[in-house]
Amino acid sequence: MVTGIPPQAALELAEDPAWSRYFDGWGAVHDDAFMHPIDVAAWPVKIDHRRQLFVDDYLIAERQGVRRQLHQPEKHPANPVLVPEHAWEHPALVLAYCLRDEHTGSFRLWYRSRTTYEENGRTHNWPNLYAESSDGIHWERPQLGLYDWEGSKDNNIILPAGDLRGLIHEPQDEQAPWKAVWEHNSPARSPEWITEEGYYLYTSQDGIRWEVAGPMIPYGQRSQLGGELSLPLSRLGDTGHVRWDPELQTYVCDAKGTLRRDIQGSGHRFRLQLESDDLFHWSRPRVVAFPDRDDLAQGTLGFYGLLGVPYESLWLGFLRVHREEPWKRVDVQLMTSRDGRTWGRACDRETFLPLGPEDSWEPDYSEINHQGPLLVDDQLWFFYRGSTMLGHRQRGSGKESPMAMGLATLRRDGFASMVGDEAPGQITTRPLTFSGRQLHVNAAVGAGGSLRVAVLDQQGQPLSDFTAEHCRPVTGDGTTQPVNWDAGDLGTASRQQVRLRFHLQSAHLYSFWIE
Repeated sequence: MVTGIPPQAALELAEDPAWSRYFDGWGAVHDDAFMHPIDVAAWPVKIDHRRQLFVDDYLIAERQGVRRQLHQPEKHPANPVLVPEHAWEHPALVLAYCLRDEHTGSFRLWYRSRTTYEENGRTHNWPNLYAESSDGIHWERPQLGLYDWEGSKDNNIILPAGDLRGLIHEPQDEQAPWKAVWEHNSPARSPEWITEEGYYLYTSQDGIRWEVAGPMIPYGQRSQLGGELSLPLSRLGDTGHVRWDPELQTYVCDAKGTLRRDIQGSGHRFRLQLESDDLFHWSRPRVVAFPDRDDLAQGTLGFYGLLGVPYESLWLGFLRVHREEPWKRVDVQLMTSRDGRTWGRACDRETFLPLGPEDSWEPDYSEINHQGPLLVDDQLWFFYRGSTMLGHRQRGSGKESPMAMGLATLRRDGFASMVGDEAPGQITTRPLTFSGRQLHVNAAVGAGGSLRVAVLDQQGQPLSDFTAEHCRPVTGDGTTQPVNWDAGDLGTASRQQVRLRFHLQSAHLYSFWIE
């Protein structure tokens, strides 16, 4: 267990009557048995052709002799893959969005630096930059000729100041196929055309040359929490991001709120979610993630960000967890959602993207690409920001924290697996309603092990042609392995509501799907 502030001090805070109701309330929300008190193991689930993951228990009715294992992405040996090179990039690079072109396979990167410079007599902070790569490892910075840097436009600056909070590609919109959301939260972090602080919508034909479309969310209002809890929540915090959700068919914004009581120089941060159908009119921000007593006991003060993205048949959330150890440190845990709006903690709150060793370039801070994981062949690529927090390690020194970009990779669907050890185990799903004939699994089977599947009727009895004994064993390691029986594929079994029972021995099962 990683601990930050002394657990007793954190627990004492949760006993304060002014605060305990919030931590207690979210302790209940994080308790799956409390929030879902009715057993739905016998209730049917309709699944489509997308992959069904085992990051949570949503599809599981019973399990015996198996366990869930979180898998951390493997960091690339070439890390960091992007570091400051030019004067306008020093002293730190902050990754915002990295996309992969679906036609060419190349990578496009939008990022910013943390430098201060003068342009036309105006002081700017945080110029926004653009880079490209054919392999994700070696990056080119095109000379765009858009903005001046010390008398020259030979640079890759795409906006002189601001913090990129959203990047959305909508090719069906011929007038504005690219949309971006920039936060301008001070005069120095605002181009000359910005007169009021807030979130602004920009549009572009190519993702490089941008025009402001208008203000989205202004600053100024205060939260409805009074006294010590007050915060101008319309600011949406400095770690928000806006995305289009293709499943919900709406724009979604993740935002940060803070309880304004300091512990070792930092308040308790929590996450908000709001929605819009046009990027200008937004729902009321709603709390979706808040630290509870278990978090405090582990030294977790709050959450710096919740990057939620649709992935196959569910939503995955990458939760940035904030501790003071004794300085600011932030790593990443997993959350899941089955509706895109209600989020639950996953995999016993284990760290998904860990920090690097103390002598590395990334011992204090991690933040995942706001586009989420990119599918490259049979791997998921996670570009991420890493940092040494010098400004927090040496408070008052005025030192900037160096930051760079790294890459970590994970097998497809490989967030978590259900594991059967040498002693055989099994997983039985809830009743499934589906179309299709061919069952596939993403699985890794060890030497001497096997994975077999039985198809059960609604009474839990194996169908005669689809018993585990009639299943041809799956062996080896593959992200797309067919499952067949002596009688062939699912065939007639697909015409009825059935359960699947996976028999695992020395095997990892990551996902299954039916086509």
